[in-house]
Amino acid sequence: MDYSKPDSACLLITENHQKMIDILESRKIKLNAALSFWKNEDIQQLVTFLLRTNDDSLFVDVIPHLASSIRENNAIGKKVTLGICVELLPVLQRLLKTKFEDYVVASLDFMRIMSQNWYMELRELKQKGEGDKNHSMSLPQIYLELINMQGIIKKLCRRTGKIGDKAKVLFDILEQLT
Repeated sequence: MDYSKPDSACLLITENHQKMIDILESRKIKLNAALSFWKNEDIQQLVTFLLRTNDDSLFVDVIPHLASSIRENNAIGKKVTLGICVELLPVLQRLLKTKFEDYVVASLDFMRIMSQNWYMELRELKQKGEGDKNHSMSLPQIYLELINMQGIIKKLCRRTGKIGDKAKVLFDILEQLT
């Protein structure tokens, strides 16, 4: 192939980058779908969509918004319930084990915010050994899953930088709950 011709160079670039273009277009479609659920305030459908796509990068893009909603006590009209959090826990655990720092950080942040938001209920559950009938039926499962992830989080505490710092904060919260 003669690369001195402009058409040849463009063709080569297009051929070599088609896969990346396809990936980016697919990502854009998924992000737009997630945005539609978010705008319609249908958090349950958003989470169902995220779980169905099984796309960790999409999940990491969306999870800070869900965490923000919890942090703001769901004041922005987008209710993130304990039931939704239960559905997210397996993905959060998987993200804790990835090699990507942003994925681990997003998971740690969400788990910290979730633990802080329902801290009193989780602590009461630990002290009484059973949940208050006025609390969500998802509370015991959240408690057990968080405690089960303590070992992974403890290992992350040994890491340096952002991951280690955030893991230590979450680990301290979980220690208070055990």
